[in-house]
Amino acid sequence: GDGYILIDNMGKTLTESKFKGAANFTSKDVTVARIEENYEEVYLLLDYNGKVVKQFEKPAPGTQKEQVLIKSGFNSGLATASWGIFGKMGAIDKTGKTIIPFDFESIDAFACERATAVKTDKTGMQIEGVIDTHGNFVIIKSR
Repeated sequence: GDGYILIDNMGKTLTESKFKGAANFTSKDVTVARIEENYEEVYLLLDYNGKVVKQFEKPAPGTQKEQVLIKSGFNSGLATASWGIFGKMGAIDKTGKTIIPFDFESIDAFACERATAVKTDKTGMQIEGVIDTHGNFVIIKSR
C-alpha cells in the first residue's frame, strides 16, 4: 500500500520501510513514525538514519496495560503522547522514557520549552495554562 519513506535533505532514501505516517525531524536525531502490523497501528522512534530507537509494543489482549500513542513530533526534546486511545496525556523523551506523567487531560505540542495543557487536580478542579518540560505549570489561566 501507499506510505511514507524517510529521505535526507539531499533526497537520499534513508529507509526502505513504508510508514503510515511520520513527523518531521526537528534536529538530526530522532523522529516519530507509525507503521501497521496485523491491522494495528504501532508507534516507533527512528534515528536520523532510519534505524528504530524504540518500538512501542501493543499490549497483549486481556492485560490492563495501555498502549502509548504518540501525538506529536519532537519539540524541546519531548513528544506528547496519550496512554491509550482515550487516556490521559503526558510526554516522552527521545529514548521513549516518560518525562511528564500521563495525568493531563490535554497537552499541545511543545514549542520553546512550553506547551498549553489542561490537568484535573485532586479536588476535581481543572487547571488550564502553560507547562514547562517537567510538566509544571508556569502560567495558569485565571478563571
